[in-house]
Amino acid sequence: MSLYSISDAQLAFGHVALLDHADFSLEAGERVGLIGRNGAGKLSLLKIVAGLAASDDGLVTCQNELTTVYVPQEPENSISDASVFDVVASGLTEARATRRIRCGGPRTC
Repeated sequence: MSLYSISDAQLAFGHVALLDHADFSLEAGERVGLIGRNGAGKLSLLKIVAGLAASDDGLVTCQNELTTVYVPQEPENSISDASVFDVVASGLTEARATRRIRCGGPRTC
């Protein structure tokens, strides 16, 4: 069973269809790269996967307790002095807190 899947997804902005009956699935241990022209719908698909957007039509399913983390294409704040690690880690605060709660305290799982 897929960890995450999208079946027959449709998404359009005005008359421009970005996803036209698209299918996507992610299996455990699988890594995915998206390649396409600007405006092809790559970012829109990732936002659907992250739960930040919804498709106009289609079926989205995922296994229970699956956690997704989204790092925006463009930083929201201008952080010129921070390292790449610090910027990415700042977006994981909620996920790290959730992990501590599931483990029963502030320890390494």
